[in-house]
Amino acid sequence: MRMFGEPSGGVVNGGHHGVESSKVRPILPLNSFVMFNLRTNLLSQKLAVTHELSRIEELHQQT
Repeated sequence: MRMFGEPSGGVVNGGHHGVESSKVRPILPLNSFVMFNLRTNLLSQKLAVTHELSRIEELHQQT
């Protein structure tokens, strides 16, 4: 599978625009799905980090 931002994509298959567009179209929903997953992962990581920081602060206040 070709990487998303690869510049050689349209240039190599210059004469086959119909084939290229039909190949690209199924990627779009997948792409937004991947972006959604990335965003969710980042959000949960952020929450975990925030939780860790508050836990560390509590430990510091106890000593």
